[in-house]
Amino acid sequence: MAIDIRQFHQTFFDESQESLVTMESALLQMERQLAAAPGNTEASLDDLNTIFRVVHSIKGGGATFGFGWLTDFSHLLETLLEDLRAGRRRIDRAMANLLLRSVDCLRKLLTSARTDSPVSKSDIDQVSAEIEALHEYPAGNSAAVANVTQATGEVCAWRIRFFPRPGLFASGNDPLRLLRELARLGELRVSADRARLPAWDALNPELCYLGWNSPARSRATPSVKSFPG
Repeated sequence: MAIDIRQFHQTFFDESQESLVTMESALLQMERQLAAAPGNTEASLDDLNTIFRVVHSIKGGGATFGFGWLTDFSHLLETLLEDLRAGRRRIDRAMANLLLRSVDCLRKLLTSARTDSPVSKSDIDQVSAEIEALHEYPAGNSAAVANVTQATGEVCAWRIRFFPRPGLFASGNDPLRLLRELARLGELRVSADRARLPAWDALNPELCYLGWNSPARSRATPSVKSFPG
């Protein structure tokens, strides 16, 4: 007999909201410490671990229950927190403020999932864009990424080719996020390039073998920029 996991939704929502209070408290404490010592960029590892556990738990629950936007945003935030915990990034007041704004985003996404209602995406998209801008792309690749702003010009046809290096996943990057953002800008058709896909017995599930060809039609104006990644 199949178990209806919806019976566990309310427990997940309640525990997540309580955890966000803990996360917010730790961030406010961190912000006060940074304000008192502006030159200090060392965050308490205990506080960072607490914040990371909250986000990781929410991401896991969101994935289990099929709350896609909540899972995607939590994953993006979790990757940034991993960098902070590992010392690859230093925290400052602007970073602490960004993390506090992410708490508000998580609350909105949880409320949307709990009430089965649409969520205003403008704030969440803005915070997501700021977090993504902080992510360091791994070295060893020169994939061209379009930094696109909406325009009112005529519809143009674009051919977008995205071939990430095999180790893309290890940096916390997800090609689906890029494809979803491109799809929001206009008509997009995506096809996978499987030329690098090895035989089944040689396949490593932690590596990215696929590339993507994505013809698109949009009024967006591209400013093409190359990133290592």
